[in-house]
Amino acid sequence: MPLLLLDLDDTIVDRGRVFGQWIADFTRPYDVTAQDLAWIGALDGGGLTPREEFFAGVVERLGISAEVPDLVDEWGHDFPARYRCDPGVREGLLDARAQGWSLGLVTNGDATVQARKVTATGLAELVDAVCISGAVGVHKPERRIFELAAERAGVPLDGWMIGDNPAADIGGGRRAGLQTVWLSRGRAWDRDDFAPDQEAPDPASAIRQVVRPTSRGWPSAWCGSR
Repeated sequence: MPLLLLDLDDTIVDRGRVFGQWIADFTRPYDVTAQDLAWIGALDGGGLTPREEFFAGVVERLGISAEVPDLVDEWGHDFPARYRCDPGVREGLLDARAQGWSLGLVTNGDATVQARKVTATGLAELVDAVCISGAVGVHKPERRIFELAAERAGVPLDGWMIGDNPAADIGGGRRAGLQTVWLSRGRAWDRDDFAPDQEAPDPASAIRQVVRPTSRGWPSAWCGSR
């Protein structure tokens, strides 16, 4: 069976949209300015800033009378629960399964928080494998995490990786021997040492570019790619 691996944050779910919803709800009780909101967004770093550091900065900036560990714990439940697949993702993956693709999610991050995100999307029962770096002990762009995903899906490591991060998803996927689709979300590719096989503006389009039915029922992006 052909293998299709996908990233989670900012790939099948627009994390920026979810963060925008969260920050609006979180700051509603406080007197915040547009500058405060922009500062908090920058501090978040697309989710890469450790949450203890993030909330320590927010508490100081806004003068919140709350303990950082408590805020981190609340975040770990509230933020993942807001995750929903972007439009067309579930339909695209259901179509891929109907065509015989094996599906896997490969994501970096905290084991518990990322698992809650996967559950909230409803994809846990749709994919064949879930590999979270915090749970398996290796992270993208290491080849081993892609190997584990293929092993858990029960297929060879031979197929496609869809993701938004040039280094982790595209560079890692290429080094693992996978073909890649970069999810641009309005950005321009800025690496000159390697490039994705394809680009797409949104996850549904990325899935369609890989999973294309043919008269024989096999995805055309797979036929003749190896």
